[in-house]
Amino acid sequence: MRLKRMECPNCGGQVRKEADGKYLCESCGSPFVMDMDPEDVEYERVKLEQEKLKNSPPVFENRYARKQSVDPQVMAQRRRKVKVVIITLVIIYVVLPMFTMLIGGIFTVVTGIPLKSSSKKNTTKTTVSATRNRKKETATETPTPAPVYVTDPDTLLSDTVFTTNMLEAAEEKIESFKTEKVPYGSSFRATDSGFVSAYLVNSDEGAYNRFENRIYLVYRISWENDENEKIDEFFPVYLDDITVKESGVVQSDYIIQDDFRFTMKSPRIFYGYETQEKFVREVLMADGNSTYTEFDPNAD
Repeated sequence: MRLKRMECPNCGGQVRKEADGKYLCESCGSPFVMDMDPEDVEYERVKLEQEKLKNSPPVFENRYARKQSVDPQVMAQRRRKVKVVIITLVIIYVVLPMFTMLIGGIFTVVTGIPLKSSSKKNTTKTTVSATRNRKKETATETPTPAPVYVTDPDTLLSDTVFTTNMLEAAEEKIESFKTEKVPYGSSFRATDSGFVSAYLVNSDEGAYNRFENRIYLVYRISWENDENEKIDEFFPVYLDDITVKESGVVQSDYIIQDDFRFTMKSPRIFYGYETQEKFVREVLMADGNSTYTEFDPNAD
C-alpha cells in the first residue's frame, strides 16, 4: 500500500474523511471514495477478522490442556468410583446368581426337593408338596428284604447251574494264568492243570472285613522247562458275596478274582503256593474269626 497526498484533483483543496467513510473537498465540496488495490482489500479483511476474534469470547479450549488442568486427586476419585460401579455390577449379575444356584444345588442334594422358585411362598409350597409325596411313597413302598448269604455248602451243591457256571468262570481264569503267571527266571511252560478243592468261607467280623462270604477254588498248574525240571504250583481264585433266594436259586456275579503271592527262590520268582496246605494255613486259617468248610463242587 502506497501513501498518497489527499488533495482535490479539481481545485487542489484539502480532502477530509467524513463519518460515512466518504471523502469531501473542503474547498469545492467535491465528494470522493477510496480507490483500493487488491492487496489493500485483503489487508482490511484480515484486520477486521482479527479484531472480531480478539473481542469475542473463546468458543472452545484445547482438550489436552483441559485434561492437564484437572486435579490428580479428582481423577483418582473418579477412577475409584468407576471401579466400585464395575465390582457392584459383577456381584449383582454374576456372583449372586452363581451363589444362588450353588445353594439350590446343595439343598436339592441334601433334601431331595428341587428348588423351582426363590420366593418364600413358592419354596414353602414345594416343600409341603414334596413332603406329602414322600409320605405317599413311604406308605406304598414294599421294603426290600435283606440278602441271605450262603453259609452251607449243601445250598451251593443244590444249584447245579450255579456250580457249573462257577467252575467254567474259574477255569477260564486259570487258563490265563498259564501265560500270565509263568515262573520268572527260566523258560518254564505249562504242561498240565486241574481242579484241587473248594472252600466256603463265612466271615462277618473277620480281620479283613471285606466280604460276607467267599468261595475259594484251588487249582494246580504244572510247569516244565527245557532242562526237564518240573514244578507244581497251587493257585486260589475266588467269588465274593454269594446269596440265595427263597426258591433256593444261588446268585452271584461270577467275577472271578485271584489271590496269588510272590515267592522268590533266587534266581526265580513264583506266583503260586508251593502246596495246598500252605494256602490253607496262610489264607484260610489266618483269620481266627472266620470259618471255612471244604467241599467238592463236582459232587453229584
